[in-house]
Amino acid sequence: MVEDHPIFRLGISELINQEEDLAVCGGAESVHQAMREIERLNPDLLIVDISLKHSDGIDLIKEIHNQRKDLPMMILSMHDEFLYAERALRAVHGATL
Repeated sequence: MVEDHPIFRLGISELINQEEDLAVCGGAESVHQAMREIERLNPDLLIVDISLKHSDGIDLIKEIHNQRKDLPMMILSMHDEFLYAERALRAVHGATL
């Protein structure tokens, strides 16, 4: 899980870990830290916040998609604007939307 607010990251992780068929294997608060953890842990799914420390989740989505097209990602955002969803999709699919 890539989220820059530790309390939120912990809370979501606890909720996920309560499910018997799910487990959070790691956490990161920045693009750089996330890239290291993804390489080390090889997760089945990545949960990414749009807003991260010193960067944003869109940069991470692009980076991951370039390196691991097979890694599914779920995007979190506190923002209501549709613009963020569109930017996240464009990060993976380019201008084909």
